[in-house]
Amino acid sequence: MTAIGPNDLAIALKVMRIASDLPKDDEQSLQLQRSTSAMYKKLKTNRRKAAKARRRAHDQAILGATATANEHRVDDETAGLLIMPRGNSHAL
Repeated sequence: MTAIGPNDLAIALKVMRIASDLPKDDEQSLQLQRSTSAMYKKLKTNRRKAAKARRRAHDQAILGATATANEHRVDDETAGLLIMPRGNSHAL
């Protein structure tokens, strides 16, 4: 990612101030409107993706600390043995 230099930023802001006085259907105004809209949409999408990744990482950290999410989990109640009904030792 490249930072915007102070001179470039000043020029961009100046152009936007000028463009805000153009008629709404002026071609240059429309180009700037589309560009600004695309920039905003991309930034919004990136923020949402980052927030989703943070939530997912947090959820994984919580699940990773539990037996439920442990990939080597052995069920505590059965110690990995097959469950059979009580009093019916001939099942299966």
